[in-house]
Amino acid sequence: FADPLTPRAFAHVFPAPPVRALSNARVHSKSSVEGKDNHFTITVRTVTHIHQGGGLLIWPPAGFVFETLCTPQRYPYSYESYEAMLPSDVVCIHRPAADGRMYITLMAGAAGIAPASYKFQLEGLN
Repeated sequence: FADPLTPRAFAHVFPAPPVRALSNARVHSKSSVEGKDNHFTITVRTVTHIHQGGGLLIWPPAGFVFETLCTPQRYPYSYESYEAMLPSDVVCIHRPAADGRMYITLMAGAAGIAPASYKFQLEGLN
């Protein structure tokens, strides 16, 4: 094998766009009592820009229900300066799936959703 640091006649490096992905996704619930109102804290990092009309899809486990009028709220105890709130023009859409579960789409507005770490809360029912 050749030394990888040795210049090669037919090798070239091409810049590539970042992979469209999410990382560091976590969901924490305030309570695990079945049938009780709950605050779901969602943390996620977007790696690339999400353009207008794109968004984040949140599928809860069976038995969990988000509020019909979903509005992402700022996480009140966020001391980490690196965690941003979703842009104010993000629209929260609550829809039923074929299996009966309700899912949420957080749809990007005109400015999109910039690459960042986000932390927010949604109201729901265990």
